[in-house]
Amino acid sequence: MRKYILTIVLIGIGLALLIYSYTKNNQPKYSETLFSNEAKKFEKNFTDFIQGVEEDLISIKSNLNDTNKIKDTTYSKNYFLGFMENNPYVLSTILIRDAYKIGIRRDKKSFIYAIDSTRQFEMVRWQRFVDKKVISSWQESFDQSIDRTILLQRFKNKKNQIQWIFKTNEVLKEGNNQEYFYAGFSYPSGDESVVLLLEFSNKTLLEHFKLKTKYQQVNLLIESGQNKIVNLALGNKNSDSLQIATLNHFKKFDQKESGIFSFSYKDLVYWNSYKYFPSKTGIIYYLLTIPNTEILESEAKNYSKWAFWLAIMFIIGGLISIIIKKRFFYIPNKILILPVKEILVKDEDRYLEFKSSARWDYRQEKTNPELEKIILKTLAAFGNTDGGILLIGVDDDKNIIGLENDFNTLKKSTADYYEIHLRNLFHNAMGVKYVTKYVRMQFENCENKKIVCKIKILATNEPIYLKFKNKNGQIEEKFFVRSGNSSQEIKSIAEINDYINTRFEK
Repeated sequence: MRKYILTIVLIGIGLALLIYSYTKNNQPKYSETLFSNEAKKFEKNFTDFIQGVEEDLISIKSNLNDTNKIKDTTYSKNYFLGFMENNPYVLSTILIRDAYKIGIRRDKKSFIYAIDSTRQFEMVRWQRFVDKKVISSWQESFDQSIDRTILLQRFKNKKNQIQWIFKTNEVLKEGNNQEYFYAGFSYPSGDESVVLLLEFSNKTLLEHFKLKTKYQQVNLLIESGQNKIVNLALGNKNSDSLQIATLNHFKKFDQKESGIFSFSYKDLVYWNSYKYFPSKTGIIYYLLTIPNTEILESEAKNYSKWAFWLAIMFIIGGLISIIIKKRFFYIPNKILILPVKEILVKDEDRYLEFKSSARWDYRQEKTNPELEKIILKTLAAFGNTDGGILLIGVDDDKNIIGLENDFNTLKKSTADYYEIHLRNLFHNAMGVKYVTKYVRMQFENCENKKIVCKIKILATNEPIYLKFKNKNGQIEEKFFVRSGNSSQEIKSIAEINDYINTRFEK
């Protein structure tokens, strides 16, 4: 029954998701609403990025403003390794203070680090770090290893002012010159001037903003001063002409802090969002442009993709559950019994009972069949109440005495034969159905090779009566329940019926 319920639930959820996906995709969608939501997300991401760079540069200045800290190679090395690890979007960092230069760059899963504290030698020792441990070192020119440091001279003119370079005529890296951009900062320190430079990747940043993964024809215009405007995304085939049209249209609006607008260009509608920044950030504004068609397509893919595939997964899961064997859904089969030491931490109570033996009477020093009836009463009482654990081979003081004497009362002195004997006893007194469904039995070798029988009884879904022979040889049925740390018989038929109606809800 349980596996069929699970099947129905899984397939039901899957069908509900398919209906949701279909309904959502067929609802009317309004471009301005969709773009407005996209613009808000981007504004937050971009603002966080700009503010983060500002905070990073100020943090470096604060932590390394003391000349002694810069010249403390251990301190500066650990600082910059930690800084790069905490800033995954920074590709490299350079600090120059007069003749003293520090450079660190990211290379796959490692960092390459160097310090140049003198102009007397052309070559500098570089080290590669993985998990803050040096794995290799070599000699190399500092200036040729991290972008030409002539770039750093640009930042000396404006003190305590962040400057951005998104496009430069100098060849800073092999390949496309516009794949990388830089944030620089300079400040006076005593009689010297300190210059900081952070390097970023267009591709990495756009992936962080999730623009390239959602849109093919997105443009991101950024103005960083001196009328220098760069398209960081370069996502439209007509990027140059579209950029001119976008900027011309942008000029028609009052320069509010932020906003959105649309315009038509070559039979297509483009949505735009912009935001102005304080002068201290070094960025004047950004202007994000996305075609109306791509906004609608992205929204449709959004709902259909996750809802459809999630629905398919639920339906497949439901179909698979049909062919899985029933026993995997039967929870009692999966129940384990704790080790004896962990059980003995507790005292006897409503859910726990200790018995020295099931057959050997330690007082009379002989086999006593009446002890087996006590074991049966305990099992039935646990089942009729809330379940519990019975340990055979442990006395009332929680001493492990083992089952050797019990074993010796049988034809074969083994745990296997002992288990067969107990199960036959249980079957005759309570029925095979009860024992199979609600009783779990295990044997554990404890200290001094003493064996303890652990029996776990689950709370039953139906009342269990024990069948005993009276003095006259007649079969009588008795009903036991758990009361505190003992098993008690309910003799009154009225009380039994009242208990059954309450406990088993019949």
